[in-house]
Amino acid sequence: METEPQVVRATIIFGLRTFGSVPLPVRADVEYDPADPFAVSVGYHAGGGVVRWLFGRDLLADGLLAPAGDGDVRVRPAADDSRVLVELNAPDGSAVLEAAASELADFLDRTYDEVPVGSEDRCFDFDEDSRSSPCATDSPQWTPGPRRAGSRAGDLLRERAGLGRGVLPSAS
Repeated sequence: METEPQVVRATIIFGLRTFGSVPLPVRADVEYDPADPFAVSVGYHAGGGVVRWLFGRDLLADGLLAPAGDGDVRVRPAADDSRVLVELNAPDGSAVLEAAASELADFLDRTYDEVPVGSEDRCFDFDEDSRSSPCATDSPQWTPGPRRAGSRAGDLLRERAGLGRGVLPSAS
């Protein structure tokens, strides 16, 4: 029996940065679907609806450690290393949101458990029947890519902060 990688979901409270005020809380539903293994979807609850953004999983991971992105989505560490800034730019406006780096790192680590870094392209097989997933972990087509030491998001954050394993700055 094939074991399909599972969709990874998390709800993270972001802070919408506004001028001269404390950040306003914004609930965000973050999702990683192995069917689209390079992307992360974030649904920001705004007003009575949800504004959904889709961007690269690697962009989110890179932005935990250094400024990343040069288009509509930019991610970078905040002045407070326990926070990450996400800048969203659209024709109708822009927003700067912040979130706890540890929560984003935990989410990313769970996505790596499902589809390791470097093996995303193995989830696509356009020549095969669409009902058969080459991403199934016991499929003969599935061979996870090598996991290099320190490649997990949480490990990288701890290394940057000079902290030991299992210790991340608090999100308070």
